[in-house]
Amino acid sequence: MSGILDKVAQSRGYFEPASIREYIGLQLAFKLGDLDGLNHFIAAANQHSLEVLRKSYQYAVSPGNGTRAARFLGYLESLTGINSKNGKHTDLSQNHS
Repeated sequence: MSGILDKVAQSRGYFEPASIREYIGLQLAFKLGDLDGLNHFIAAANQHSLEVLRKSYQYAVSPGNGTRAARFLGYLESLTGINSKNGKHTDLSQNHS
């Protein structure tokens, strides 16, 4: 029965974090205005240190172009070389300047 309840909760947009890292991901998604991208923020919270997440958040909320969520994920990738959307490493040696 709990499987059915989980599906109903998910269909209504309800999410209850099961860990501190999932809670951090939820807070990032909420504060950066991208609850639709919640899975990306949970993945980022699970993969990266709190220091890296903090630096990325500070960058995202500073003045600049693009959405806060896009700025966060882009800066996170520039710091770590890991794309939070697909979990793959980005070859940072091929920067196009």
